[in-house]
Amino acid sequence: MYLWAFLLTAAVGLVAGVVAITVGEGLRRGGRGSASGLRWACFGTGTLGAFLLVGGFLFPQLRGRTPPQDGVAFTPIPFTDPLVLSCGLGAFALAVGWYLVVRGDRSWSARVGLGTGAIVAAVWLFYLIGRFVA
Repeated sequence: MYLWAFLLTAAVGLVAGVVAITVGEGLRRGGRGSASGLRWACFGTGTLGAFLLVGGFLFPQLRGRTPPQDGVAFTPIPFTDPLVLSCGLGAFALAVGWYLVVRGDRSWSARVGLGTGAIVAAVWLFYLIGRFVA
């Protein structure tokens, strides 16, 4: 698979998480918002990342892995692969969810987002370790 694409989307997910935390906290401290936006962003990205992870494994047609037709093989674009996208979404949900839990937010949306983000991130961490060990 595309190791560079996984690493790049994970880095982009972490940076986007830090930016979302910074903007969300700035709005909350300025009195123009609450933490509910961060909660729902964590929940949405974590859940979507988990669905893309499962969908990428169960339905290979989503990944563009169709057999060659008329002698022409289809080469998918790495950033449209649902498995690659799930890596970045899981990293985002993990960063934002971890921040919310450390801050003391015990809402169900933050917990579910952190849980699904952690599962997706753990799958890709084990994949990365396996690539370097094998």
